[in-house]
Amino acid sequence: MLPQMETEGVAQRGVWMYRSQDISALSSQSEGSMRHPIESVLREIDSLPEAADTVSLKVPDKLSLRGSSVPSDIAWAIVADRLLTRGYEPDGFEAIEDARIYRCKPVTVG
Repeated sequence: MLPQMETEGVAQRGVWMYRSQDISALSSQSEGSMRHPIESVLREIDSLPEAADTVSLKVPDKLSLRGSSVPSDIAWAIVADRLLTRGYEPDGFEAIEDARIYRCKPVTVG
């Protein structure tokens, strides 16, 4: 269950931005597990070529943001937002051990 969060989070590009203590409260039960920094996934997205072809992107199941673990639904919202700003949209995935490999295609208009 999500804790009560003040509405001072701001929607930017369609994704709610939460304070880091809100994210920590959401994920405190899983602090002991190894997490992969979401910042490195975002850097990988930023390095993708112009959206002309389908690409693959490996996204670990357990992610952290600024050192704090992040629930998977919030992490995916951050990743999907960055993909969309780069001109890609998800087109399925393959589950592998501790991660998913997402197929990403250029955004279709209309």
